[in-house]
Amino acid sequence: AEVWLGFQKEKNEITGTPGKKILFTIFKKERLKRIRAVFWHQFQLTIVIGFIALGVFIICQPYVFLDWKEFIHQLRLQGEMTKNAYTFPYTLQYVNTQAYLYPLRNMVFWGMGPALGTASVGGILSLFFGLKLNPCHKKGPDKKNGQVILLIFFITYFLIVGRFAVKFMRYFLPLYPIFILFAGNLIVKILAKKRPFYLTVVAVFLCVHLFWVGAFFNIYRQPQTRVQASRWISKNIPAGAIIAVEHWDDRLPLFNQEKYYFLELPLYDQDTNPDKWTKISRYLNQANYLIIASHRLYVPLQKLENCHENRICYPKTAEYYQLLFNNQLDFELVADFEVRPGLKIGPWQISLDDHKADESFTVYDHPHVFIFQKK
Repeated sequence: AEVWLGFQKEKNEITGTPGKKILFTIFKKERLKRIRAVFWHQFQLTIVIGFIALGVFIICQPYVFLDWKEFIHQLRLQGEMTKNAYTFPYTLQYVNTQAYLYPLRNMVFWGMGPALGTASVGGILSLFFGLKLNPCHKKGPDKKNGQVILLIFFITYFLIVGRFAVKFMRYFLPLYPIFILFAGNLIVKILAKKRPFYLTVVAVFLCVHLFWVGAFFNIYRQPQTRVQASRWISKNIPAGAIIAVEHWDDRLPLFNQEKYYFLELPLYDQDTNPDKWTKISRYLNQANYLIIASHRLYVPLQKLENCHENRICYPKTAEYYQLLFNNQLDFELVADFEVRPGLKIGPWQISLDDHKADESFTVYDHPHVFIFQKK
């Protein structure tokens, strides 16, 4: 771009006066040499960067070259998963979730918190609608043009990843720094106005955000719920007891597992499979305790109750969970362990219900654990 703009300027100076066509012909040859030199330099840099990137990739991902076929297989499998939420059992949670709106809601309200999330969206909208691209302006390029690269990356990444069938919150981690930069940009603009109303808005933002940070850290100020449940199990469930657990989920207790016998309930299996319920019924009859280590299964499977709307449905499984939680099976709830984002301010205990957040926000570090005992 700089070469082209310089050429235009010199061309105007040369051709502005009649009788200088020969000079312009010479200049055209010089221009071609300059362009070739620039492109050759850029080509060399591209080759060097390519070799460096390849070397880093080989060092960091050696297993790709040790088992190339498996690498390609896994890439294809993950690619299919982004197009079809029915690919794996643990991705059933994303069936019927809205493209773009679902990840945006989770980023704004849970990933960053409502205050920072709202400020981030406001910052992006402020930049987008206030942007004026005019590189040839008499006063020089607009200073905002420096933010265009970030904005283009943000929009491109979000448009591609936001429409994936599977929308884990971690897929959007590259956007969080950009979100926060745009939020800071908006806050600086507001503070520059130096009016009481705008200063009050910023003060409210800081208070709400600090509350969210404190509430979020409350999750980690106490033992993880699986650890709490494991301690309770070791203390209250006698050795030799038979414990029914759900497949595809953590087996509790986390320690001293050799003291117990475990039976895995295949609840992800299709409801139309008769062996599924034969096995589950037999296991429930044998078990002394039933442990649900998270909502990884019971939340998405109950949402897939309707067979007319979903390609894979679980009406019998949904009924099983409803009977279990309504105390209509041969098991009763004897303990549950739950930790929520919250904060104690004086005599008030404020707790935030995050069960509607994306599963990955809760299921790893503070799942709700249920322990049922045979009646």
